[in-house]
Amino acid sequence: MVLLRLVQHMTLFVSGKHPTFGDLIRDYCNHNLPLLVRRVRALLRYNEKQTDLAEALENSNVEGTSSGESVTATIKVTAERSQETEHNLDYPLLPLSKGVIMSLGQKLDLMVSAATRAGLYKE
Repeated sequence: MVLLRLVQHMTLFVSGKHPTFGDLIRDYCNHNLPLLVRRVRALLRYNEKQTDLAEALENSNVEGTSSGESVTATIKVTAERSQETEHNLDYPLLPLSKGVIMSLGQKLDLMVSAATRAGLYKE
């Protein structure tokens, strides 16, 4: 929830035009906004992979797979991907609920579009 509020406040920050602090806002956004966007998107991707793993495990249990080979292979591949992603995340704040994931993705897109319109972010 804190991350969601941060993205919402950053949207207001980049949308506001304060003449006194314009240079400070521009400098701050040029340096920190790409980092924030990259980290939040990595967090969302990581959480999506974890959700996919949980669904795969649930489906294999429902189907009654007794050998467990396909489940083991799925776990192994997903674990390798998760380790790769974890090295790029400094704050694995998981698990996130589906509602938070959806809201965070939407709010992040709004922040990026507001910053792009203001000339403070380039993808």
